[in-house]
Amino acid sequence: MEKQVLISARRVLTSLPAFDAAKQMINSMRLATLAVSLGGVETLIEHPASMTHASVPREEREAACIQDDLIRVSVGCESLQDLKADFVQALDQVPEPAGVL
Repeated sequence: MEKQVLISARRVLTSLPAFDAAKQMINSMRLATLAVSLGGVETLIEHPASMTHASVPREEREAACIQDDLIRVSVGCESLQDLKADFVQALDQVPEPAGVL
């Protein structure tokens, strides 16, 4: 499975192969708090399709590049090594999609 991560100054966006995979990855995170924004300094993780954009019709979400498999992370002040390890262990919890070698 190709697991890509786009990193900017404070945000990380990643796309996994399906809605369930995205939710499983979020639920596997240990350091990130599942939240849209709390205004703090901790790392936050969200699933826009089921949280901030849940009321937006799928066609409109997809036109805005908000796919069901999109995960949004606002990186906080935790140790980079700790965050990296947390992402690796969370992504390792996501099963490979059928047919992918």
